[in-house]
Amino acid sequence: MKPPIYSILISFVVRLCWEGSAQAQRRNLYKRRLGSVGRFMGLLASGGLLGLTSGAQAQTLPCNYRTLTTNNFSTSIVAARSTAITLGTVTNTANVIDANLTNFGSITSNGLGSGGSISAQVSSTTLPVGSTAGYALRNDALAGASLPNSIIITTYLSGVQQDISSSSTTPLVERTDLAASGQRVLGIVTTRAFDEIRVTFTTTVATPSTLQVFYPLVVYPALSATATATNASNPLVSDGTVSVLATGGRTAYTYTYSGPNTSTTTSSSVITGRATGSYSVTVTDANGCTATAATTVGFPPPFTCAPNIAYLVSSPTTPVASTARSLNLLSGVTTVIATNIASGSSVNGLGFNPTDSYLWGTLNRNPDRSAISNVIVRFDANFVPTYYPNLNVVAGTNSADIDRNGVYHLYNGNAASTIMQRINLSSGVPTQLASLTLSQSIPIGDMAINPVDNNIYSLTQTTGTTSPVLFRITVPTSLTAPATATVVRLGAVTGGGINTVPTSSTSGTRFFGAVYMDSNGDFYAQDNSTGDTF
Repeated sequence: MKPPIYSILISFVVRLCWEGSAQAQRRNLYKRRLGSVGRFMGLLASGGLLGLTSGAQAQTLPCNYRTLTTNNFSTSIVAARSTAITLGTVTNTANVIDANLTNFGSITSNGLGSGGSISAQVSSTTLPVGSTAGYALRNDALAGASLPNSIIITTYLSGVQQDISSSSTTPLVERTDLAASGQRVLGIVTTRAFDEIRVTFTTTVATPSTLQVFYPLVVYPALSATATATNASNPLVSDGTVSVLATGGRTAYTYTYSGPNTSTTTSSSVITGRATGSYSVTVTDANGCTATAATTVGFPPPFTCAPNIAYLVSSPTTPVASTARSLNLLSGVTTVIATNIASGSSVNGLGFNPTDSYLWGTLNRNPDRSAISNVIVRFDANFVPTYYPNLNVVAGTNSADIDRNGVYHLYNGNAASTIMQRINLSSGVPTQLASLTLSQSIPIGDMAINPVDNNIYSLTQTTGTTSPVLFRITVPTSLTAPATATVVRLGAVTGGGINTVPTSSTSGTRFFGAVYMDSNGDFYAQDNSTGDTF
């Protein structure tokens, strides 16, 4: 039992301490006030205010530190298994969990092997693995290693033992940074979750000894955060994702995201609909600790325009397995870039979109050669595909290109069709537009849009010594209403062997399945059968 004068002094100091709200403030204020009463306290017997001296220095406690006392856990903290051993005694156990951190319970050893235990349990909370669990203690008679040799720290979860201090597996650790003057903080780094901490004190000497037990405590694992991002589909669309993995600390977490046109705090570890750019995320746990992580929402790599370089995709009859190649328009040399693109499906109608610098095409056959409709595909510079279904693309579309405004024009030149479909790609999200009605159908294998006049050009095939015919399709400017596109026959193309089918041709014709326009408006055509480029 505490001496009466000691109790009066404690009450005086506690009232002053409660003027602050934070646990660290209470302790620091207590130490500052201590200097004013230290002279009088020095007259007390050795049982008064043990461990606190005049002029004690203020502490800065880590944010992940909490005492398992009623000020931190309200009514959920309860005194649990507290028992005497042999001739030992255990007193004032309620002091261990109250909000006054200078109060203490006592375990007294009255002979060899005697002592006792004091335990505290947070009944509604599970404390995380990796936490340091321990007690603030004092025993002046057992200095240095003598005190740890008399202490056992044990953790429990729902009454079942989890960890126990052992020199070989779970050694006691001393946290001098957490101890008030004259106290010692001893604990263990836990390997299992727990809700109860128990301290057991026994001595190996016959001399009576008393351990003062001030309060149980926990140091949560350090809070850390890692951020990752899912790229936006392209630089024009805000559909990226930022995800955060937070570990350690005390749940629950809150997340503050900062980035392009974004500053938001939420309980969600994932935010969607993000534009491209750099993001910073600050995670705050229930203790007020923070951790910061950063990530970048990127976008698939676009193509870099190179002089005289074009791209084509070819598919053999069986199996499909489309192959992407680059073509040097001056030398006619092709180079394989990627094989088996689009998961083995057949790709056609390839065009370069100047508004996003990606290649776009249509899927027209599955790997088993069955027809596909209503799907277009976008390729990045590595020919990684992104698919856009449900766009009402006519099956068999073989001719396509994209104008300078990002409008994708699609046509089936193998059929006697006068309908040309249009899809707006300029916003980054494909949007169906009103179709064009051609003034006449034309049998073509591909078409190219001239960036100079924004009109469409194409060549018909040849047989024997006939010359291919060059056509121009004048593109209307209206995107919202159905319109007629005038088809103009510009005339036959001759010279350079273009109107002569070589004996090496497997089809007996020149079929121009790939045509191109460069930035100057120069037109190129490639023969499917021989690979000759004109």
